[in-house]
Amino acid sequence: MRYLHLINDTLYTDFAVNIFEQCNPGNNTFLVGVKNADAPLKKTKQTNTIHIRKIRTKEYYQFIDSVDFDILVVHFMHDYKAIAVNQLKKDVKIIWLVWGGDIRLTKTYNKNIYQPHTKKVVDGIRNSSAKRIRSQLRDFYYFLLTGSFPAASFKKAVSKVDYCATVIPDEFDILCKEWDFFRAARVPFSYATIEDNFKNVGIDDYVDGNGILVGNSIDPSSNHFDALAKLKTLSITGRKIIVPLNYGEGMEYRDLLIKKGFEQFGDQFNPLQKMLPSAEYVKLLKSCDIALMLHERQQAMGNIISLLWLGSKIFMSENSVVYTYLRRKGFHIYSFQTELNNENINIRLTTEEVGTNRMLLIKEYGEDVVLNKAKTLVNIVSGKAEANAN
Repeated sequence: MRYLHLINDTLYTDFAVNIFEQCNPGNNTFLVGVKNADAPLKKTKQTNTIHIRKIRTKEYYQFIDSVDFDILVVHFMHDYKAIAVNQLKKDVKIIWLVWGGDIRLTKTYNKNIYQPHTKKVVDGIRNSSAKRIRSQLRDFYYFLLTGSFPAASFKKAVSKVDYCATVIPDEFDILCKEWDFFRAARVPFSYATIEDNFKNVGIDDYVDGNGILVGNSIDPSSNHFDALAKLKTLSITGRKIIVPLNYGEGMEYRDLLIKKGFEQFGDQFNPLQKMLPSAEYVKLLKSCDIALMLHERQQAMGNIISLLWLGSKIFMSENSVVYTYLRRKGFHIYSFQTELNNENINIRLTTEEVGTNRMLLIKEYGEDVVLNKAKTLVNIVSGKAEANAN
């Protein structure tokens, strides 16, 4: 069966290309949506399966109409991909590979994802007249383009989905519980393997520094300001606070965060603003024996997996579905709300605890396991295996 993939220029695109080609060789076309079709791809290798079109243009949708395919795979349901799903002229099966941010309209994910200090900053930015006007104009333009507002278009597109894979199983259960228009069957899929993440890392490589990592991107959902407020109450003299701000959008938020970080911690505060090659980024993660991942929703799983493998001690919001899922599975992770204190922040994971985390990661994200997930997905969609109904 022939697959058309709607995807973007991301850290995971090459992996998606490789694994689908292993499972369904020669039958995959990838439409990479970009903001500037004349600029080279930054994260994706150009191959004969890759086609580039500017998002939200007639050329993007005309390409979809021109391709002969049986299966449409949506990698993250962006608003313009929802348009593509709703305008399909072909009778095809649709697979939605959820990333997390694209299920924001559930009750669970539409709750307040910001903790108090960060929420105050975000509200201040959002309440500016310029921000409100831009948001309204975007929605109005979307209505002119599609005849419906983004939320209605998204709901219509999701109702058409036949198969769905979420990053963690709990998210699929949320969709089934909260969306009466969601009718998709569950399929398995993961975007990365332990072996791929650590191809430049030896099996005996572990954390070797005492840095503190805060969040994974510019996105305020990392709740950076609340993390910094808590760190200010702890004894962390001489420890670097490393904050990745080289990924995502939100320059006004980033600038406010950098200003606050230097005001509170001086030279201890280390904002990362440039993209790093993967080997260098892993080296950076190795320098952090503590990580604060305070997302209230599923996010930053790539970083969390890497940190667990390297032996970092991770503190997460206990409201996060990732936290509850990992704890249920037996991973050694900690609650930001109740367990982040002077004692715990200065005690590393034991060798046995790191070993347990690694064993559980291999069980879920080992190369053979991830490849088998993708093969199972392809077999289910082709009718060679049964899906788990919702």
